[in-house]
Amino acid sequence: VPGGEAWASKWDGPEHVFFGHDAKRQLQRERSATGLDTGCCYGGALTACVLPPLNELVDTPDGDSRVTLEALQGTLVSIPAFDVYENPSEGP
Repeated sequence: VPGGEAWASKWDGPEHVFFGHDAKRQLQRERSATGLDTGCCYGGALTACVLPPLNELVDTPDGDSRVTLEALQGTLVSIPAFDVYENPSEGP
């Protein structure tokens, strides 16, 4: 939504949310939310979060009920786009 407010910094969990469809703001790393849209279709990069198997996840060490990317042991990985598939100024 044009002029929409970035909500990731306002989300306080307890769940950690991964989301996309916000290429204009690029990679967003907040305590309880990670925006993975890095504009691949516009020639940016394709970004993913690699997580360990669920049975390897442990409780947060400090007892905080909010789950951070670090507590999830997530690793962000990006690869460059092969081409520009859409011009961001033209829209869908």
